[in-house]
Amino acid sequence: MKSLKLNNGKPTERAIVVFLGWGMDEKPFITLRRNGYDIFLIWDYRELWIDWSVLQGYKEICIIAWSMGVYASSVTTQSLEPRVTLRLAINGSPEPVSANFGIPPETYFATRDALDGRRLEKFYRRMFATRSEWENFRANMPSRGVEELKDELTAIYENTLFGTEPINRWDVALVGDNDRIFPPANVWRSFPKSIRRSSEDGHFIDLQKIINKYVIDKHTAGERFLKKRELYNANAPVQAEIRRNVIGKFIERVIKGNSGGLTGPFLEIGGGEQSMFLQLRGLTPNVRMVVMDLAVPYEAYGAIDWREGDAENEISSFASDGFQAILSASTIQWFNSPAKFFRRAARVLHRGGMMIISSFVKGNIFEAEMATGYGLPLPTFQEWISMAEEDFEVLDAETYRSEMSFGSPVEAMRHLSSTGVNSLGSPSPAETRRALEKFMPRLDSRFYLTYKPMIMVLKKK
Repeated sequence: MKSLKLNNGKPTERAIVVFLGWGMDEKPFITLRRNGYDIFLIWDYRELWIDWSVLQGYKEICIIAWSMGVYASSVTTQSLEPRVTLRLAINGSPEPVSANFGIPPETYFATRDALDGRRLEKFYRRMFATRSEWENFRANMPSRGVEELKDELTAIYENTLFGTEPINRWDVALVGDNDRIFPPANVWRSFPKSIRRSSEDGHFIDLQKIINKYVIDKHTAGERFLKKRELYNANAPVQAEIRRNVIGKFIERVIKGNSGGLTGPFLEIGGGEQSMFLQLRGLTPNVRMVVMDLAVPYEAYGAIDWREGDAENEISSFASDGFQAILSASTIQWFNSPAKFFRRAARVLHRGGMMIISSFVKGNIFEAEMATGYGLPLPTFQEWISMAEEDFEVLDAETYRSEMSFGSPVEAMRHLSSTGVNSLGSPSPAETRRALEKFMPRLDSRFYLTYKPMIMVLKKK
């Protein structure tokens, strides 16, 4: 396999590894960027091997695999797994040559055996749902020879017969309804229902849009939360209500409901200045409390062991069975793979340990997402539960609506800015304001944003 690093210009501990499709090289993708991440392009699967020392030093790795890259990534990244969060598959299958799960064998071998320059261009053209997309691609066509592409198809097929068993753990699988390369129905069958997402795209998809949507800009989010901490504290009543609910369930289930006593320690994820442990210290005076967050606030809390870091990855640094309980409020929606976080959280909990956790469900502040086109890729309530059930018994789970009203879209925009929920590269403040003015629901001269929190009480199996 060949690789190319697209450096973002600043030192970073996070990387996105993009596995490209058959017939590709770096040319159509050279402009891919994501703040806070280096991007590595991978292509040419004649030999399914690479020296992953190029990723030495990165604490978090997100894998985005497209087309044949889905298979290639699934058989070459086992050694990266401890550092991988997001695994996202696009228009491809872990079984690339298959009558039911990939490209039908007769189509696959007919493409290989008849390939020439004219048919290769026809293949490229068939990747696109629209002529304009095809014309844009033609301006940066890959420079791959026909014979090496035939060899690539042969090597991929032979590897499916004699190669490594593929990893089949994915967070999201995108399936283009208009894909004319991989039959959509076959790709659909290749992945669990809970992670499948359909789109109107053809086989080729705008990878920059995918990266923007699914890879969280944690660096910017952390900077904004720290910079605007005072504004956040004053402008986040919904989040404050959520914290109170989490604290209440923690007191009920862990402090009062634990017949074995409070041995600790306890871990809080994303506490910030509003650490829930500050309110719990009087009830747990002799229990060690650890708080982990992206950014350390300016005050030091003597009674709390504060850890600066990205909990999605750094939770792996704690010993197995090390905590009696974990709690977190309005944080894990900023993780690239909440599903993998649940598994890692279960590992560091005592047997029977508790986790009380809150986040938001799909449709949260939908008014802003409809207006701007930007928003977090949130799971549904049932998808949250399904992610947790692999390692936890779900003792309690609820979701509800909480509306905030504003005198104008400008006030709503200021609220979104001060609470950091638009830290995904959304439009400029002026564009956001104009969009909100057009799309925000209005009733009795008030404008509304709708939050959809969820809270779960979990017990390690």
